[in-house]
Formats: sequence, structure tokens, C-alpha cells
Amino acid sequence: MSDATRSTARRRGAAAMSALAVTASFALVACGDAGGADGAKVTVWFDTQVANAEAWDQWKVFNVDPFIEDNPDAQVEAVRVAADTQDQKQRVALAAGTGPDIITTAGPSSAVGYAAAGYLADLTEVAERNDWSENILPWALDAGVVDGKLVMLPAEYETLIVYYNKSLFDEHGWQLPTDRASLEAFAKTAEAAGVIPFAAGNASWPAATEWYVSAYLNQVAGPAALYDALVGDAAFTDAPFRESIQMMKDDFDAGWYAGGVRQYFTTEDPQKYAALADGQAAMMLSGSWELYALGDYFETDENPHEWDWAPLPGLSDAAPEQIFPLGVGLTLSANAASKNLDTAISYLEWKFSNPEVMWEATETIGQAPLPVKFEESDIPAGVDPRIGRHYLEISQSSDDGAVGYVSWTSFGPELGGYVVDNADKMLTGDLTVEAFCEGMQAAHASDTEAGLVPPVFSSDS
Repeated sequence: MSDATRSTARRRGAAAMSALAVTASFALVACGDAGGADGAKVTVWFDTQVANAEAWDQWKVFNVDPFIEDNPDAQVEAVRVAADTQDQKQRVALAAGTGPDIITTAGPSSAVGYAAAGYLADLTEVAERNDWSENILPWALDAGVVDGKLVMLPAEYETLIVYYNKSLFDEHGWQLPTDRASLEAFAKTAEAAGVIPFAAGNASWPAATEWYVSAYLNQVAGPAALYDALVGDAAFTDAPFRESIQMMKDDFDAGWYAGGVRQYFTTEDPQKYAALADGQAAMMLSGSWELYALGDYFETDENPHEWDWAPLPGLSDAAPEQIFPLGVGLTLSANAASKNLDTAISYLEWKFSNPEVMWEATETIGQAPLPVKFEESDIPAGVDPRIGRHYLEISQSSDDGAVGYVSWTSFGPELGGYVVDNADKMLTGDLTVEAFCEGMQAAHASDTEAGLVPPVFSSDS
């Protein structure tokens, strides 16, 4: 896998090329000729986990050079900032009236605070003249609306899914679990064969436990109940949410993930991937970002095993049969105080009006596509069919309204932070399930009072 495919989205910290967060080790000013930009220099800050000049060159080919070709007077300066300080430095700079012209965040949960502070320019008229409501997936565009104004654009979208070792399943004649009963039966069958049901681990990214919280809330309480809680018509202390978190803890205690809670805390990403690829584990619950990581472990000279993926199954009568909890992993906004606002907006307009460039980047460097509408025929032949099917099914679920919610998109900063800081304590038993849910509700009430709950898109699930 190219270093360019390493995601820098802080909440997920795994392996996928985002639309603008890119691996690089230096800043670059790309000068050229850009229609109507009047020579203005646009700056953007991005965080990175892997420093590699070749990766930057690859990213620039698809994310800077074509814009310069179309806009011959523009300058684009992309500035690398360390992942663990990018958000803080960006907020400090914006508070001082400076900062980048294009503001990036790890998702609406992060961006809503910028909007509340007045840092994000209103893009509502820009959206209207570009017909973005017709081209961008509705749930993803709605996630960028705060107080009736479009202030952030979804530059990376993702869902939580089940990855599995297809060769292992074929060898044993196993079927993927489709509900709670079949999941329990499968876990017994797999363990009897010496196979761990799920590869898992958060040693490389401790915040990964929020993925499981998001998954179980959707799979047990269901998206409809989650919607009610997020808009204030239900509470996270209600029975469906307590049952969701209790089931999650029970499954971890049973050793279904990594073989046990202790192993989960000490397993790093390479070990997790290897366990799935080697057949030590049967499945892996994770997000779209893993699509670009598994190629290093499957279908190689050393390991011919094949992988595949499936939607999350519902685990209760309250949940639909299949669930796509949808998230925006990266947002792009224009700095309301930018002296080069027109040029910044020109870049955003270009970004969402070049599907050919988008798909070429997906095919060539594994860059995740934008959440825009497309046909199957638009996907280049060189894109792995499993990846193409993944985004097609997300688009279909979006059209059908059959979607769920993830913490880094639909939770406010207090609630999202609470889950990250306390989910591990719940797994170890240092915090009871009831206390964890009470803390979730208190954090959500704080976000609600402060007006920091991100826009909640509707779901028919």
C-alpha cells in the first residue's frame, strides 16, 4: 500500500486516503494559472501520520495540479501540521483572525464548534449555483448545515462494516451471521475450530473503541432510537441504549474480540490485520478506511486468502436487517475571515465538480471518493470491485434513507469526547454500563445546551 493511502483523520487513525488530509513532510506553494483567482494564494492545513515526499507528489497530481491547470492564476499552499496539534493550532490561529483559507476538520462533530464561533463562511449560495443538492449525497450535505446555513462540505464519507476472511468461510462452509442468534451460533462454531470470531485491537489507536459503541448502538437500539436521542426525544439512559452497551460489554467479555479485553488493549493494527488474513480470526468490525489496508495482508504471494465485506447485521428486533451507519470523516470549509475567500470557494467548487479526477485518484492512489452521486459505469475498471460495490451500496442506502449514525459525525464534542475517554473504562469494568450511559446523556445535554449538536440527518431505518 502506498503511504498516500494512510488516513490522517484523527478519530479513526487507520488506513485510507482522504480527500484532503494527506501524508507529506513539507509545505508546497503550487503556482500556476487559475481562471478568476487573481493570483490569490489559498492555504490549507492538514495533519499527517506518515511523512513521505513521494506520497505528497502523488496527492498533488490529483488535488492541486488539476486545479492550477483550470485556474491559471491561483496559488495553493498546503501546510503540514502534526495530527495531534492540528485542531488546536487551527483554532488558535482562527481566534486571532488568521489561519488557513480552507479549514479542514475530522468531521461535523469537530466542525460544529468552528461554526458556532463564526469561523466558517456561509456556502449556501455557492451550493445553489453549483446544484450541490442534486449531486452530493443528501445525508452528507445535510450534515454540513448549521443554523440553516451550509458551512462545511463532506470531503470523505464512510460507514462501519464487517470484513471477513472469505477463504476461511469457504473452507469451513460458514455463513455470515445475519442476526443475534446466528452471531451467537457462529461464535461457538468458530471458537470450536480454534478461530477468534473478530480480529480487534486498539493499541495503535485507543479511540477505536468508539467504533464499537457506534456499531452496537445502531445494531441493538437501532437508528430510529438513536435519532430520537440525538434530537432530544429520548435519553441515552433509556433501556435500548443500556441494552446496546451491555451487549457490547458481554461480547467483549466472552472473548469474541481479539480473544479478550486484555488482548484487545495490546493488539496493534498490523497484528489485527494479520490475524484476519491468516485465519486466526474470522471477521473484523471496522470502517471504510480499512478497504485500502487489507491489500498488504491478503491475496499476496505469502497469503492467497481473499477478503470481502458485508453490512452490519441488526442484532435486535428494533434494528433493521442491515445497517449502514454513515459518517463524514473529513470536512472542508472556507474561512469566513479569509482575504482570499473567492479563491478558496473556487477550490471547493472545483473539488466537487470533477468526478473524473476523483475516480482517477481512487484508482491510482486509493483516495476515497467524495460523497457524490454516481453510476456504476463511472467507476474505473482498475478500482477493486469490492471497493466499488462498497460505495455503490452506501449511495443506495443514502437514497433509501436506510442509514445509521456514528459518533464522530452525529455526536457533539462533549458526547464524542466522553465516549472516547470512557468506553475502555466500561470494558474493563471500572465504569458500569449504567454509569457509562448516564455519562453519555449528561454529555449530550451539555452539547445541546451549548448548541453544539451536529446536524442530524433523517433515517428511515
